[in-house]
Amino acid sequence: MGFGKTGRPERQRKGKHFDRMERKYLKRKGVHVSCVIVLDVTDMGWKEKADYTIENNFWGEELGCSVVSCIQKISKESSSIWRFVPSDIEKIPPYVLPEAVVFEEAEADESWEYDEQGLLCFSFCLPVCGDMHADKGVYARKESFGRYVEALNELAKTVGSI
Repeated sequence: MGFGKTGRPERQRKGKHFDRMERKYLKRKGVHVSCVIVLDVTDMGWKEKADYTIENNFWGEELGCSVVSCIQKISKESSSIWRFVPSDIEKIPPYVLPEAVVFEEAEADESWEYDEQGLLCFSFCLPVCGDMHADKGVYARKESFGRYVEALNELAKTVGSI
């Protein structure tokens, strides 16, 4: 399990995030990428007081069931709140409980590019309030940071075991 950072916000994109150089580097290191977890901030789930969201679900049935099951377990054990924001409002997986769904389509992010390259992926986001692309900053709930990190740790273990 490894993590990478593109360092390029949406407004500065100049090509694919997971480009040929990155693929060659990982191949040289013997790393096979089976799934990408995109880490981001979002304005989705803020009204619902969510600690984190799962968005842009470009995954297969096995990965999707595992991710949602993991998140449901963590949220129950830690009393955290999560929300699911689908990549396609018409295709909400049946294993996602309706009360967890934000019935709006997720905004495009790096996961869309990974999906175009045939990689299983999804976005794991921290809900914030404010203009995410301005220099003024945003508001986040202090208690959500620890819950987000704890959930990310469990998600990484789950995805790594598939």
